[in-house]
Amino acid sequence: MLLEAYHGLGANVSETARQLSFSRNTAGRWVGRHRDDLGLQELSCRTPSCPRQTPAGVESLVVSERNQTEFEGVRPAHHLQWQHGLAFSPHTVRNVVPRHDLSQA
Repeated sequence: MLLEAYHGLGANVSETARQLSFSRNTAGRWVGRHRDDLGLQELSCRTPSCPRQTPAGVESLVVSERNQTEFEGVRPAHHLQWQHGLAFSPHTVRNVVPRHDLSQA
């Protein structure tokens, strides 16, 4: 419907958005996707990389520590610091646990 209105209104994104009660950004995004042959599908907004994500080696240590000791909360972080000399935030453990389906029961 948006593309039909867009072409019917002389390829004017602003007028199309106004007529269909869309924001100009939304209408422009869908017209741009059609123009680039991406189809009318939702595209992920996720960034291709996450430079601040916990390194895989640290994640594997947290997972193995969690499985061996069954510590919860901040204890795995403190135990890894004591045992391996790794200093990282207890929030790191909190973020790693759901990624590896180690839900705290």
